[in-house]
Amino acid sequence: MDTLGRVLARMADAGIALTDAALRRPSLDDVFLALTGHPAAGATPDDPATPGDPGGPAASGDPAIPGDGGR
Repeated sequence: MDTLGRVLARMADAGIALTDAALRRPSLDDVFLALTGHPAAGATPDDPATPGDPGGPAASGDPAIPGDGGR
């Protein structure tokens, strides 16, 4: 079972009901931020990849798994 599947199964076992879960591939801005520690030139605050949010998905409301290096 993949990481997301394990997380969803553990949440269900704990009685935590979800209304939505999503997984997406990182954008080029996400990758640039993760590698350099700062947003790409021309990136705006509305971009999912913003300083302090290296994963990006939390900015769009998607759940993120801290420490999941498989993204």
